[in-house]
Amino acid sequence: MPFLIRFSAVLLLIAFTVLTGWAWFFPGDQARPPRDAGEYVRHYLHFGVFRGLSAGRWSVRPVTVDARALQPGDILLGRRTESVHGAWSHATIVLPEGRILAHHSLKGIWIATPAEFAGYDEVLVLRPKATPEQRAVVAAWAARLDGAEFELIAHPNDRRRFTCSKAARDAWLQVGIDPTDGRFWPTPDALVAGGAPVVERWGKP
Repeated sequence: MPFLIRFSAVLLLIAFTVLTGWAWFFPGDQARPPRDAGEYVRHYLHFGVFRGLSAGRWSVRPVTVDARALQPGDILLGRRTESVHGAWSHATIVLPEGRILAHHSLKGIWIATPAEFAGYDEVLVLRPKATPEQRAVVAAWAARLDGAEFELIAHPNDRRRFTCSKAARDAWLQVGIDPTDGRFWPTPDALVAGGAPVVERWGKP
């Protein structure tokens, strides 16, 4: 028994050393979006943990999001200075009555107001081309995610857990429209690269 304990401890130490080295010697560029889940974890550990950037710095001059300019189904993107998530660090979708989905690793997903985006340096609003009826379907489906589980690296095919970008993408897939650029792992940058028209931009030019 003592041998098994010592052997397990050695294995854990080796695994920790390998993981630390794998993340520490990350050759990627901070500004380039991670390509997959493995690179996302490595990117987050290297820039967020080892370099102390976490999820980026909250803006000292918060952006004001004008809810009157939003339509159901719109996709909001938030950018923070030195974010470890890529060029854009967060995404959400607009629900009926101008509300949005909010996300937190501990709280899960809930319905909130656009004021949740006040801490970003820049906010972008994408409006995929669709009919009012399609937009209503998208927003209603997204609203049903209230109470769902939120995970930073939820698998794209997981029907119970969602990332912020996956929630927005899956809502639009209900009407046969993929708002991303088609990559397997949806990210905020994938939504921007999807080509949906930019209808509003608040904050830094």
